[in-house]
Amino acid sequence: MATVDPVDLENLIKKWAEGMFTLSKTKEQLRIPKKYLAYSIDWKKVRFVHGKPKYLDHNKSAPQPTTQVLFRTFFTNRTGEDQDYSFRTSRVTSSTCDVVMQRCYTVGSEMNISVQTPGEVLKANAGFSKELSLTNALTKSIQKTLTWEVDSQIKVPSGVQTTAELIVNELELTDKFTISTDVSGKILVTVTNTDDNNSLLDVLEANIVEIIRNMKDKEESLDNFQLTKDVGTFVSKGSYTFRYAIEQYIDLSEEDIKKT
Repeated sequence: MATVDPVDLENLIKKWAEGMFTLSKTKEQLRIPKKYLAYSIDWKKVRFVHGKPKYLDHNKSAPQPTTQVLFRTFFTNRTGEDQDYSFRTSRVTSSTCDVVMQRCYTVGSEMNISVQTPGEVLKANAGFSKELSLTNALTKSIQKTLTWEVDSQIKVPSGVQTTAELIVNELELTDKFTISTDVSGKILVTVTNTDDNNSLLDVLEANIVEIIRNMKDKEESLDNFQLTKDVGTFVSKGSYTFRYAIEQYIDLSEEDIKKT
């Protein structure tokens, strides 16, 4: 699914305010150049209520783990007796998460959408928090580091070379999601003249749902809003990919030492 430009509610409200002020201008205000008109938007009476994310592919078959060798070493015993060796090491892996929004709204540059981290990722202790917050970008990449340690004794028979490997199993979890947001309340826009010490020209107030309803014919992006009398509902769409290690183990293999 391709990423599209977000619906900027702040820009929408500004366009509405410009249109309303144009209709109500006095003769004196008509002489003020547009470049000196400032529109200050007050969002305090507007409510954004986010629903819980719905995951679209969450019931598909579980991903199969892949293996990564973090460390390999060799223990060669050329003596006539069995020998004990210490296998001690520490290695770091990266857990990553990439979130991409295909459809969303913003207020200016702010998005303010949170996605819950899947339960299986939290159980794996991959380093991610319970929620991933998207604030001011259509994409977000998160990277966490995990440390894997081993401290074991390995017995190597006489005349044998033992290969010891520290291996981790990794998973990649991909899913799509939707988040429903209900928008309601009143918008207050103050219009001032920046060329006259920000003198007050007008104060505009309206229900944000009515603004969206009135602007729908002019703004194609608003087709994604479902409107009732007092509430506008927008469904954001996105996808995520988690890559993380889930377990470690030591793999041992032996081969006889070639005699020369």
